[in-house]
Amino acid sequence: MTQETNFFLVNSIMLNLKVFSIMNRLFFSKFMFIALFAVYFVPYNAVFAQVTQSSSLVQAAKISAERAEEIAIKRVGGGTIMEIDLERKNQQISYEVEIYHEGQKYEIKIDATTGEITKFKDKPLKKPSVKSQTGSLVQVAKIKFAKAEEIAIKQVGGGTVKEIKLERKNQQTFYKVEITNNQQKYEIKIDAATGEILKFKTEK
Repeated sequence: MTQETNFFLVNSIMLNLKVFSIMNRLFFSKFMFIALFAVYFVPYNAVFAQVTQSSSLVQAAKISAERAEEIAIKRVGGGTIMEIDLERKNQQISYEVEIYHEGQKYEIKIDATTGEITKFKDKPLKKPSVKSQTGSLVQVAKIKFAKAEEIAIKQVGGGTVKEIKLERKNQQTFYKVEITNNQQKYEIKIDAATGEILKFKTEK
């Protein structure tokens, strides 16, 4: 075997060793990436998704605001909805619907998961005239519950929505959204026609 042949063989072996070393490092890096992805990113992503889902009150409710209105109107037998309130309290999510009908004020509480009426109360109205207003409150509002929630969360910068209330008062329709974030409580009032923030309040 000549010296040139030996030199060629040595170079070939060295080249193969370098290629093997590079492939080994690449394989190890890929393996480490997959391992780190599984350990850190996947659990974080799951937690992030859970927090995002649980922070939305509208997404947590199985019954829509429109459906809650229908249930309440059917129970009363007609009337004008003045207020519809979606609230999370003691791990329970429910709607409270206020209806004026034939000189009476009705308050109906509805389970937002099942649609069951859990409370029904009525009393005489002090000012029974609401002839100029239509029955459905959700249909009157151009900004819907989900959009009002989105506007409020964006204004605060995150957090958990505790309550969304849609009401009409003095010919104006608006939302009041309550959010908690970093041990702070925020109350945001939103015009239900334009989405404009009318009031922003912070309290501990």
